Amino acid sequence: QFQCRACARLYSRATRTPLAKMLRKDIAYGILPLLSQHRPLADAADRLDTTPEVIKAWVTRFREWLLVLDPAGNYEKRVRLGLKAPWPVMDCPHCLKQVEARPHGFKRTRKRTAAELKRRMFRCTGCNGFFDVSIDAL
Repeated sequence: QFQCRACARLYSRATRTPLAKMLRKDIAYGILPLLSQHRPLADAADRLDTTPEVIKAWVTRFREWLLVLDPAGNYEKRVRLGLKAPWPVMDCPHCLKQVEARPHGFKRTRKRTAAELKRRMFRCTGCNGFFDVSIDAL
């Protein structure tokens, strides 16, 4: 710890960083390489033997700190841990527009399984219609 000569306030190297006041400092070296990887919070939590809530708190703290260091956000946008993949933009066969399509599981019938059909279901965000696309086309 260090002490300011003017005001006698104590501070450490972790002051005003994401490490300040975080309870699980033992996972700091484990989470740093994961910040740039596009993976779910639960996966990172399993790797580091903690809960997704703790990982989310770390990611939030690091994002805030990176925005303080770089207000343009060039470094903050590289933090991908816990981000969800964006919905794909596709042509809807119902409304004939190119819109974002929400994944809606896999197509199956009473006699054929999803593994046999190999078709992915989507829901149009424009008209709320359902349509399917071959997995090979994705």
